[in-house]
Amino acid sequence: MTKNVIIKKLNKTERLLSLDDTERVKSGHVVLMPGEVMPLHVTTGREEVILVLKGKAEITADNSVHLVGTKGLIYIPPETPHMVKNVGKLILEYVYVVAMLA
Repeated sequence: MTKNVIIKKLNKTERLLSLDDTERVKSGHVVLMPGEVMPLHVTTGREEVILVLKGKAEITADNSVHLVGTKGLIYIPPETPHMVKNVGKLILEYVYVVAMLA
């Protein structure tokens, strides 16, 4: 299936790319207020990268806690339970990219 080039501007929490747009990649932009949490979830059959644009994230992945700040990146292997919490005093803004395994 032929896909087109897509350009989007980050405005709010939203899905940026879906499998309707790409072959195997999904992406989204998330904004969390201080103390807010993206609940524990698993990206079944996918690997994920989270890039923190602003703020301070506490990312629990596979029962380990990682602090990731502005311009920080974390790789989440396939089938790994994970959650993201804003532990800063300001907003946490990040982009996630999820790729389906071949």
